[in-house]
Amino acid sequence: MINPLISVIIPVFNGESFLASAIDSVLRQTFENFELIIIDDGSSDRSWEIISSYSDNRILCFRQENLGVVSTLNKAISISKGKYISRLDQDDLMTSDRLSIQLNFLKNHPEYAAVGTAAKIISDHDLTGRVMNHPTSFAAISLSLYFDNPFVHSSMLVNKSRLLDVGSYNESDGRTPPEDFELWSKLATKYQVANIPSFLTYYRETRDSWSRSYIDKYKRKVVKISCNNIFSSIGYKYSRSECYSLACLYHAIDRDGKINLVTIVNMLSDLLKTICIKGYIERNEVKKVSLKIKTKIYVYYFFGFSPTRFKKYISRIFK
Repeated sequence: MINPLISVIIPVFNGESFLASAIDSVLRQTFENFELIIIDDGSSDRSWEIISSYSDNRILCFRQENLGVVSTLNKAISISKGKYISRLDQDDLMTSDRLSIQLNFLKNHPEYAAVGTAAKIISDHDLTGRVMNHPTSFAAISLSLYFDNPFVHSSMLVNKSRLLDVGSYNESDGRTPPEDFELWSKLATKYQVANIPSFLTYYRETRDSWSRSYIDKYKRKVVKISCNNIFSSIGYKYSRSECYSLACLYHAIDRDGKINLVTIVNMLSDLLKTICIKGYIERNEVKKVSLKIKTKIYVYYFFGFSPTRFKKYISRIFK
C-alpha cells in the first residue's frame, strides 16, 4: 500500500500457536487503509511459514536474527509509512472495528497523542471472564502513571510523529520489559493520552510471558520507572530514596521502614495536587484511582501483604 494512514505492527518470536489468528483479526478490520508490518525476530518454529502464507498486499513481512522485542518494535516504526502506529502482540486479537473507533477518537481529539482500549482476557482459546479495564480520562491516567501502567500495550494507537518526539521505545536492558510503561510515561508529560472503555482487544494470558516467568525482576524494573515518575513530579520536595520507597510499597516489595507514615500521606497528597494543578481533575475516576493507590500502599505498609494476598489471608482466618 502506497499511503497507508495506519501502520499495524506485530513483532513475532516463536508465535506459531496463535499468530494466524492475530493476523486474521487485523485483516478483518472495517477500516482498510492500513499496512501490516510483521517482523519475525529469529523464530525457530513455524512462524515464518505462517507469515509467508499470506498474499494480502497490505502485509510487509521481514525476517531477522533475534534482536529482542524492543529493537524489533523500533525497527518496525522506522520503516512504517502510516501517520499512526497500531500495536498488536502475536497472540492477541483486535475486534473488527477497533482501528476505525480509535482513529475517529484521535481525529476528533487532536490534542491526544495515543489511545488504548479495554481488553478481555483469554487463555488459550477460551475467555477467562476477567478483563483489563483501565482508567479512561487523562486525569486518572496521569495519576496512575506515577505507579503503574494504565494501558494494554497490545491495544494502542499512537500518533507516530509524537511517538518519535519522545524518543520511541528505550532499548536499554535496564528498562525492558516493561518498555511500554516508560514510553507512555514520557508521552503523557508532553501530550494527552486516553483509553476507550469499549472492549476492542483480546489479551491472551500465557504462562511463558516475561512478566509471569520473571515476576520479581519485572516488578523491580516497574518500580524504577515508577520512582522516576514520582521524583520528576515532586522531587523538589522529597528525596529519590523516598520516591523509591513509595513505589516499592505500592508494588509490595522491600518493606524496609525507610519511609514513615506521615511522609507517605504527604507524598500521596502532593501527587494528587499535581493532577489538580494541571487542571485535569475529573473527580470520579481520579477518586477511584486514588483509592486504589492508597489501599495498596497502606495495606502493605501496615500488614506486609499486597491487597490480594491480604484478602486471601483474611478469608482463611474467617472460614
